[in-house]
Amino acid sequence: MFKKFIWLTISCLLVAALALSSCGPAAVEEKGEGTTVVGEVVEKEGPAVEEEAVVEEEPEEEGPEMVVDAFGKLVEKPLYGGIITYPLEKAAILTDKDPARAGYAFEMTDQVYESPIIVDWAKGPQGTGETDFQSPYFLPDYYTGGLAESWEIIDFQTIVFQVRRGVHFQDKPPVNGREMTADDIIASFNRYLESPAWANWLRPEGTPPEEWYRMEKTGSWEITYTSTNPNPEILKDLASVPVTPIEMIQTYETLNEVELSIGTGPFILEDVVVSSSVTFMRNPNYWQMDYRHPDNRLPYADGIKGVVIEDISTRIAALRTHKVDYYLYVAPRDAKSLIKTNPELNYNAIIPASVAGAYMRTDLEDAPWSDIRVRQAMQMAVDYQEMAETIYEGTPYTLLWPIAPGMPGYTPFEELPDNLKELWTYNPDKAKQLLTEAGYPNGIKGIFNISLYWEDMATALQMYWADIGIDLEFRVVDDAAFFATITGDYEDLMTWFSGLGSLDGVLSFVHGGKPSWTNVSKVIDPLAVEFAEKFDSTLDSAERTELLRAENLRQMEKCWEIPVPALVNYRLWTPWFKGYQGENLSRPDRYAWIDQDLKYEITGQR
Repeated sequence: MFKKFIWLTISCLLVAALALSSCGPAAVEEKGEGTTVVGEVVEKEGPAVEEEAVVEEEPEEEGPEMVVDAFGKLVEKPLYGGIITYPLEKAAILTDKDPARAGYAFEMTDQVYESPIIVDWAKGPQGTGETDFQSPYFLPDYYTGGLAESWEIIDFQTIVFQVRRGVHFQDKPPVNGREMTADDIIASFNRYLESPAWANWLRPEGTPPEEWYRMEKTGSWEITYTSTNPNPEILKDLASVPVTPIEMIQTYETLNEVELSIGTGPFILEDVVVSSSVTFMRNPNYWQMDYRHPDNRLPYADGIKGVVIEDISTRIAALRTHKVDYYLYVAPRDAKSLIKTNPELNYNAIIPASVAGAYMRTDLEDAPWSDIRVRQAMQMAVDYQEMAETIYEGTPYTLLWPIAPGMPGYTPFEELPDNLKELWTYNPDKAKQLLTEAGYPNGIKGIFNISLYWEDMATALQMYWADIGIDLEFRVVDDAAFFATITGDYEDLMTWFSGLGSLDGVLSFVHGGKPSWTNVSKVIDPLAVEFAEKFDSTLDSAERTELLRAENLRQMEKCWEIPVPALVNYRLWTPWFKGYQGENLSRPDRYAWIDQDLKYEITGQR
């Protein structure tokens, strides 16, 4: 029994060994020495291995080519080509730059003519950033050489400048692209000197010819300019003389024809279709290089086309549907609509360049308006915030007088002294008290002469003043007679407006510092005269700014006029109109360029 058990055990072990051997590698047949060993390897299938998916990389989209400009900024590389299109209210064959001989000449030929001095765009937001160029006034520091390459200010009345060489007139007969000279500049200046439209600054009223402003050639390429009175801003005078070839001036009385419009500017006037369009082509021989990219000759665009669109709503629609590249003066209501429907548009607000208000005879002793307390009562009776929100569509500009925001010497409301803050704060109760103190406890009756253009503004003032007892009856003055009325011996209140483009324009001219028809309120103020004389004899910019600041605060208290808020217009431009950031510098086409690829991507057109 025991043997059987042993045998059974051995048998089981043998079977197990055979089973294990069957799972081993195949047997290899041994051969003799020097022979090749041939074996057969049987591969067993292992677990399946997943292959890695190959992901094809999509090519990166090419963005605009970037370059470093002259100011160290990484910017898009400007591209040449394309036509700039903008809306015009009207186009007529009026191309003469002399306003006494033309109407819309400034609008239509701003790209044709140039002056000895031009605004220096390099000081703006695309350059050094010293200014945003939004103010209606530019400091003399923001000007640079145009057709004058360099200059030396000898004194407040004399400047000697060197004429830029190598500047050629546009290649149109009879000038045929010849080089501009000192004689052309002097002839252009003298033409303005003889123009009635420029008499107010070139030949002041009452001065004999020998005391008029003058230019003299003092070298082959040198001109000496002399003004009548001391003027620290004498350099700016030379920014107002568009230069025309001397032979054109000597041959033609007016230059109101397309073929007679010849200057040195970046674009050549090619065609004017009355009530339809005005077309300019690129001047291929233009002298100026791009201040941002000094190797690039201006302009970038192949041409400009102004399209006449008389209806405002149609002009707005043209920008909305990308039929024009920009629209520089858009009313707030239309601008807000465009910004909402077309978020791709760029825009900025424009600081108002003029202010309307009520003017009154302050020089008549028996008139209530001669009493400062009456004028201050009228000021305090006006709710400026309500007017801004209702009539002026939410404008932020309620404090614009005598100096406007953005101008040297301006003081914002929050920095005003308490007495001036009180004057510019709605307070009808205090206004009634001032009237009583002035001897008018029962109020005042009078006439308010208005132009229909200012009816809404005048109606609001009439309502505010009625609340404090000043009862004014409207007298509508025909537009044709309005100017004669305000410059004459009127006795009642008038509606009128004044520009803010001059640094001391209101402080000096409007308020009696210097003789001027713009002194509608007939102000007699010896301190204003003293200010004007000191301001004109001060050269240092910081000192001039402080003079302006102090005089502005003094005159605000006088309330010579009752100003009102001003509408904020807007500039809007398409995303493909580049090289422009809303600078308030006439037409922007000289430095701008069209991104034709972006325009095609958005509009399907180049």
